[in-house]
Amino acid sequence: MNQQKQNEEYSAFVQEMFNFYSEIYPVLSMIKGLNLKKIQPISYEDNFVVINRFKQYLQKLNTFKDEQLSESQKNSKRLILFLLNSKIDSFNHFWIQFPLSPYSGSEILNFNSFSEFQFRNENDLDDYLNLLDDLGKKLHDMLIFTKKQLEKDIFIPKPELKLIIPMWKSFASPIEKNLLMVSETRLKSFNDVKVREFVNSCKNKIETVILPRMNEIISFIQGDYWEQAPDTIGLWQYPGGKAAYLNLIKNNISYSWSPEEIHQLGLDEIDRLNHRIEAIMEKNGIEGDVNTIYRKITTDPQYSGQNPSKIKARLEAFLKEVQDKLIPRVFKKFPKTPGTIKRLPPNLEGSLTFGEYEPPLGGRNEGIYYYNASNVGAKEFLQIPAIALHELYPGHHFQISLTLENDNLDPFQKVPLDNSYLEGWAEYASNLGYEFGVISNPMDQIGGLFGLKMFAIRLVVDTGLNYFGWSLEKAKKFMKENHFGDDSTIHTECLRYACDMPAQALAYRIGFLQIHKFRETIKAQLEEKFDIKEFHEAVLEFGALPLSILEEHLKEKLLGQIIL
Repeated sequence: MNQQKQNEEYSAFVQEMFNFYSEIYPVLSMIKGLNLKKIQPISYEDNFVVINRFKQYLQKLNTFKDEQLSESQKNSKRLILFLLNSKIDSFNHFWIQFPLSPYSGSEILNFNSFSEFQFRNENDLDDYLNLLDDLGKKLHDMLIFTKKQLEKDIFIPKPELKLIIPMWKSFASPIEKNLLMVSETRLKSFNDVKVREFVNSCKNKIETVILPRMNEIISFIQGDYWEQAPDTIGLWQYPGGKAAYLNLIKNNISYSWSPEEIHQLGLDEIDRLNHRIEAIMEKNGIEGDVNTIYRKITTDPQYSGQNPSKIKARLEAFLKEVQDKLIPRVFKKFPKTPGTIKRLPPNLEGSLTFGEYEPPLGGRNEGIYYYNASNVGAKEFLQIPAIALHELYPGHHFQISLTLENDNLDPFQKVPLDNSYLEGWAEYASNLGYEFGVISNPMDQIGGLFGLKMFAIRLVVDTGLNYFGWSLEKAKKFMKENHFGDDSTIHTECLRYACDMPAQALAYRIGFLQIHKFRETIKAQLEEKFDIKEFHEAVLEFGALPLSILEEHLKEKLLGQIIL
């Protein structure tokens, strides 16, 4: 087979596989500006069928020879191989997950999937009603899933239940307040008869199917389930829990690092960042140590208790400075898609500690960082410059937008799938603010370093809770002693690590450390030939590659096979 034919066949195969993948993970179809039409299946039976299909795709993918693929396709193949193997391996630990939890549950009732659903023609009306039917099935399957976990001695811990019950009650709000209900102002292109017919159908489905099933979930987890649920948290306590956690580590950082080395890395990073904070203090004549400055920050009224408008203004001002002063110095390209900020919906502010970035999908022509305006303490207020770098420029929005705007990438490369790359790049982007002097105010620097320290603390606590059997109180005490945040933030973050997204939080600091290590190694090899703009372009050019694959790509692209 000649190279051109191989390239065309590979592209057709990837498109076919992506179409199937989008049916299983339908939110991916929003990358094309399409409405959400289905919701990801949760039943064992549905996922068994999916995994067998993935195995068939894996066999086919291995028939394509690297030497006959383009550079982009070769990296695409590496990415998809990693993705398929991760999904197949994870199926062995299928029952160790908690789809009712906030970061999982909020995906089901994702506020933009429903509230930003576009009604352009009558087919869209039918699609929305079908989506409600699919949601009804998913809610039923979620309850069945949770009941089947009981047979395997897997329960959502009580501390997590205390958080998710109010969340689900907010989802099950009455019709007039329910986020699934469509207001008539969103249906301006239809005649009055069609609007009334649709609104009544929508109301009927929510009242007769959605709300009863939501309330059934709430009643179930508040009943005997509550009495049997453990007070302890972490994957270690479940049958096969430690093995599941090791698998999650590999999925999230793409390396099979042990919990022991990750735990120690976190301790070492905390110590290193403490010294950086104290060095800034000494340079600027600030007396005391890291404990002293933390107490000053958290008790100084000029930083704490800021109102939402001041938080927004500070974010906007710093983003402008970054775009004017940092981006042109270290990047060749700038995304065309604007990035903006909005306040997080109030019903999610209690469970999404640091807010959430939504990429320009689902027909939106902008990326949005939804900031949390209700949990902003003094330290968090000082971290706003670092957060702006992390979430928007040159972090998540910058990277994801450049990827989406790149017409040379295949569908899998355009989807922000790999966590270690995504969060590692965002933290690396944040660190550029210190390296290039954009975060120049000493207090902003110190506040930002406390934020970076947070990512290091996560390495210790995530492994402690999920592998080493740490109690919730031990984890909270460690985080408190190391200046993680207030009691509410510490509590919700611990539950995030142990129940919602185990091992996900490892990707931030490890991703940063690996990307930074790649850069410094390449710089040492190339010496005066090193160009940071070229490095950044190489890191960004093929989308969110798992770290181990990014390492291979950079080695080939910039060093000609010199090992990193």
